[in-house]
Amino acid sequence: MSFAAPKETFKSFVTEKEIEEKKKVRQAEWEKVRKPDQPLQAPDEPVDNRTLYDRLKEQKLKEQEEKEEARKLKNFVRGLEHDEVEFLDQRLSKQKLPRSLESLLA
Repeated sequence: MSFAAPKETFKSFVTEKEIEEKKKVRQAEWEKVRKPDQPLQAPDEPVDNRTLYDRLKEQKLKEQEEKEEARKLKNFVRGLEHDEVEFLDQRLSKQKLPRSLESLLA
C-alpha cells in the first residue's frame, strides 16, 4: 500500500515567482478600482504575525462566548412548571365563571 499524495498537497513554501505573480494580479485589480486620491501602489495585504497558538486560542474563545450566549438565551426562555400551569388554569376558570354568569343573567 502506498500513501503517496500529490506534491501540491504538501507544498510548504511559496516561491518568489508566485509572490510576484500575486502582486501583479493584485496591482492590476487595484488599478481598476483605485480613485485619484489613493496611492498608485496597491496596499499590502494585512499580515497576522501572531503565533498559531494565539490565533487558535482567540478562535476557541469566540466559539465559547457564542455557545455561552446561546445557552443564556436558551435558559432565558423556559417552559412553565406544573404549579404555574395549575395557577394559570385556576385564574382562567375564575375569569370564565363571571362571564358565564353575566351571559346567563342577560
